[in-house]
Amino acid sequence: MGTIQEDGEKLKFVTDQRVWNVDNPETLKGHEGHYVQVKAHVYPDEDSIHITEVKMPTASETKKDDRK
Repeated sequence: MGTIQEDGEKLKFVTDQRVWNVDNPETLKGHEGHYVQVKAHVYPDEDSIHITEVKMPTASETKKDDRK
């Protein structure tokens, strides 16, 4: 889970641990500034992810994540 951040023309996925470049930012359109849950393929050596699914977390999922 993380927040979608606009960086000029680019969208980034920001978690507690790091900032990820998104290689398919069109999947995040309309979620700018939102806290979301994503499924993605991760490319850590490129600091990049390819997002396959985006959804808004439920209240219980958000609380569970905050307790970690």
